[in-house]
Amino acid sequence: MEDRIKEAMLKMGKPEDMPAMAVTVGNEAFHDLMKDKLKLALERSTGEMLDKQATIVVAYMNEFWMSAMAGKDLPKSKTDEFVKKLQASYQM
Repeated sequence: MEDRIKEAMLKMGKPEDMPAMAVTVGNEAFHDLMKDKLKLALERSTGEMLDKQATIVVAYMNEFWMSAMAGKDLPKSKTDEFVKKLQASYQM
């Protein structure tokens, strides 16, 4: 049992390493939280536009894969239509 405790303590690092490890973990948490906050702000400011763009992309992706599974290339006109729709979605 004592060996397990010693092994666990070795994995934790030396006591003098603990402050640096704590700062590292704190920085990672800060970055994760900042990412979450940025996602929320982005959703509030551009969520409607992103929803429309996601719908356009998914529709094109479905057409692409349906053609690919049928062993066909997607017609260039479909790709051109996709690009036009996506570009238009930026003009909200």
